[in-house]
Amino acid sequence: MLERETCALASEEALTRSLESARSWSKNELGRYVRGVVCKFNYDIFRFIIDNEQMSDMCLDPKEEGLIRVSQKQLDFIKRRQEAFSGMIGAAEVDPESIFVHEITEFIVDIDTSVYLQNCVPLTRFPHDVACIVENANRKERGLKPWFHY
Repeated sequence: MLERETCALASEEALTRSLESARSWSKNELGRYVRGVVCKFNYDIFRFIIDNEQMSDMCLDPKEEGLIRVSQKQLDFIKRRQEAFSGMIGAAEVDPESIFVHEITEFIVDIDTSVYLQNCVPLTRFPHDVACIVENANRKERGLKPWFHY
């Protein structure tokens, strides 16, 4: 049963729906959370491929603009870990939409230096810290617990 639920979380269809929702949310809401983000950005460049060889759940491809690599294996591992610790205070559910929001935010913030100048985040953690804040704003709006970030 756990395996089926996890597969549904990271199925290609579920990931496609999550990416569409993340694109739409980012287009409409990103400017509320990050000063300097222009709504005219083309969010259609964001797409994903399944790459189960990578170590993270999702990451931007360093060579192809807008490409997000998704590891179904890592999402499955995180989901199983989350379910094992679900009784702990503050445990948050795995949510591909908010992870896509994180990756989209990192990409946009990274390519637009004016965004950096308008936001007070240390350069060494920028754009990751900004993306963490935005990801958790997306989660909060949808009634999910914030995701712990390191």
